[in-house]
Amino acid sequence: MSSARPFQRRRDPPWDLDGINHGPSSNAILLQWISTEDNYRRWDSTTFDPTERLNICEEIVWLMQMQGIAHRHARGINTRIQILRRSYNTAREFVNHARGNTNEIAPVILG
Repeated sequence: MSSARPFQRRRDPPWDLDGINHGPSSNAILLQWISTEDNYRRWDSTTFDPTERLNICEEIVWLMQMQGIAHRHARGINTRIQILRRSYNTAREFVNHARGNTNEIAPVILG
């Protein structure tokens, strides 16, 4: 019987709690990037070639590294943007349904 512990993947800290020395968190940096100029549109308009989208996410990795956050990677950032978009769409659909505006399309999503 072996006493060795099975490999456990280290979990990254939460996106909103990983700021270094009271600096911005990964989430704050990502939201700032998304809301600046046409960054979201550039990310959203990429083709289905995964490297194209990951190259854009590397910009965010660099911004995070400039703030001392070194544990985020382009693939995880891409996934996080997809999660944020899904959450936004779900909330928008809920509000539209609650208001009776089921056919309304938000201009933020269309760009």
